[in-house]
Amino acid sequence: MHTLPLDSIEADLAAAGGKGMNLARLVRAGLPVPDGFLITTNAYRRYAAANQLALFIQQTVAAIQPDNPAALNEASQAIRARFSAGKMPQELATAVTTAYREINKQSSAPRSPAPLLPIPPSPSAPRPLPKICPTCPLPDSRIPFCM
Repeated sequence: MHTLPLDSIEADLAAAGGKGMNLARLVRAGLPVPDGFLITTNAYRRYAAANQLALFIQQTVAAIQPDNPAALNEASQAIRARFSAGKMPQELATAVTTAYREINKQSSAPRSPAPLLPIPPSPSAPRPLPKICPTCPLPDSRIPFCM
């Protein structure tokens, strides 16, 4: 499987990566998250294999000194460029296109608006977040929820 719905219970670290797993948790907790879908770690591995990225990354990293920030930056740019220049395998393109079309269908359906957190009066003003988890021992208002 190359994509997962945002609310998928299969969206764990191994299947969806850290960001995907946490987005899925937010959705399942009922918090407002924009419509979307997850591209799985299997899809990433398939893309990397199809474009021979692993060998390029290994060779690029092996050729630099880790204490040379300029070399690290150059290596990062080279790796990013190689990812951007890669060709999307057809089965990945089909899976992503299908998932995108599905969320567009769902987005056009009427639904109740998601609740929004209040916006702070200025960008520099700190905004205390509500403590959502009633059993959490952490009283810090900066932690909006726990899992």
